[in-house]
Amino acid sequence: MKLNENTLTILNIIITASIALITTLLTSRYTSKPEKQKTARFMFDNCYSPIYSLVEYKLFSKDITIEEVQEIGYDIIKICNSANNYYFPSIKIYAERLANSNVGNYNKNWDYFCSRFSMRYDSVCRMIGLPIRNSAYRLNRQHFISNWHFARLFAKNNWLTLLYCMLLIILSGYLCYINFANHT
Repeated sequence: MKLNENTLTILNIIITASIALITTLLTSRYTSKPEKQKTARFMFDNCYSPIYSLVEYKLFSKDITIEEVQEIGYDIIKICNSANNYYFPSIKIYAERLANSNVGNYNKNWDYFCSRFSMRYDSVCRMIGLPIRNSAYRLNRQHFISNWHFARLFAKNNWLTLLYCMLLIILSGYLCYINFANHT
């Protein structure tokens, strides 16, 4: 297929624009990263670390009482108020829900807070380069809602290992197939 001069010019413009766009995106991502890390460090130090220390042993607990949930909610609101706005606003909203919980909804509010806070805590830890809670820790502390939730967390945090295991299984199946085909 022979390309005319106009088509080559258009392709050249598209390729040049694509390279410029990709370069701009990569440059902006890496130049803003140190500032995001500083902000995430303030968030961790001022809010997420104190909250985690407060709820670590009760996170995802099914035996928590309404009084404990309300008290934790009030304590988290105090932490957020003293954190100079270095937190995701949703955390304070969840804390207000905990503080205002009643007998009919405190378990639901607690489960929702636990799952959202756990996710935010891990994302802030990743931003500043702190290791996240590994699967063994989550399993020992029961930091998951259900077995399905734990399996999702395990797959998300260990996707490379799972990919490697799947590759090994596929290769061993292929080698067994070749060995079987050669003997028949």
